[in-house]
Amino acid sequence: MNQPDQILDYLRQRLPGYPFDPELDRLFVDELIEDFNHLNILEQTKAFRWYHHNQPSHKNLRLALRRWLSRGRPQPDLTPTASRTKPSTTQTGTAPPPTKNSHGAA
Repeated sequence: MNQPDQILDYLRQRLPGYPFDPELDRLFVDELIEDFNHLNILEQTKAFRWYHHNQPSHKNLRLALRRWLSRGRPQPDLTPTASRTKPSTTQTGTAPPPTKNSHGAA
């Protein structure tokens, strides 16, 4: 999933204002992959860029990106399943009544 060269190319060519350093960023990306292997780092980096309207203005972009990743969530599995494609029904063919949440609301 995480290809270091793709991430490095993105940092070098597509992230405005990023102070790319080939040696430092190779170590940085390797560490990101090790620490956040459950995330798609390239996609998260793209989200970081566009969240900041293509103008991230952090003084330390490496630290800002690392913090972004530390708050990241793995991509959901979007594979359709029977439980996601249609609501369950009772034998009468109607949907079951809604359940109450912890606040008592349906």
